[in-house]
Amino acid sequence: MRDFLVFLGRFLKRVTNLSGAPALVGSRPVQFVWYSPPLRFARQGFIPLVIIGLLALGIGLPVSPFDKAKRLVASRPDDFKSHLSLAGAAAGEDDFELAEREYAKASQIMNQLDKNEVLGITSEFEDVRKIVFPEETVREEIAELEATLEDQPGYRDLLLRLAVLYWQVYDEPQSQAYFEEARNLDPNNEIVKEVGELLSQ
Repeated sequence: MRDFLVFLGRFLKRVTNLSGAPALVGSRPVQFVWYSPPLRFARQGFIPLVIIGLLALGIGLPVSPFDKAKRLVASRPDDFKSHLSLAGAAAGEDDFELAEREYAKASQIMNQLDKNEVLGITSEFEDVRKIVFPEETVREEIAELEATLEDQPGYRDLLLRLAVLYWQVYDEPQSQAYFEEARNLDPNNEIVKEVGELLSQ
């Protein structure tokens, strides 16, 4: 960053010198005015003012959660919580490749720690895992609901939930089969009609 600021200062100074009026007009009065103390101070003070203005702009801009998480990982690369935070933020930005990588890194760092240091963190990992691996989470819920359906066959709301879940993972034949079963049980129900409209989109 320091090298860039030095370069920027030299560049602006050169531009100021090249665009100076004495180079364009060789008369003594113009040169006198151009090199007068007030204008010289203005020219020399211009570069720091531009740099300060650029820095102020950079500091004043709002930072997204994704950028905050990236900065956190950069400042604490060996902290599994920072990688976990970036995994959740990346999933929120639909960058699932980065999210999966960061989740794996957080898991790897956590597994190397003493178990007493990470007590109670399992729920945080589970919450982020649901965001990072949405399809896997949906398939787990499907498996649980289908096991429940074996114990409670003909449960309309359960059939509708399964229809929506299968629709979310793009298994339309299975989704339609569960929806038809729910509609046969209660064809005039408003919820059934709403789910039917959702699945037809």
